[in-house]
Amino acid sequence: MAERILIQQTSSGEPVSVGDLTVYPVARSYRMIFPGGQGGMVWNKPLGVIVEDSAAAGKQFQCQMLPVAYKWLFLRLDLSDHYSHG
Repeated sequence: MAERILIQQTSSGEPVSVGDLTVYPVARSYRMIFPGGQGGMVWNKPLGVIVEDSAAAGKQFQCQMLPVAYKWLFLRLDLSDHYSHG
């Protein structure tokens, strides 16, 4: 039987309630397991939050995370190119 090398899992965290709103954080993790079980890597990525409004008959809203970290990384790489030429 072949071993799975890459495993993807989506999970929600502990809910936080404030007034009529309950917020659930949602994240996705990718796990890479090296053959033979001799180590691996894990990458966690926040996806967003689910907001539930109990005053609106339990209506749910999904809010996705903006990829701010990626924009910062590309800006940083761009600026480092400008300053590395002395």
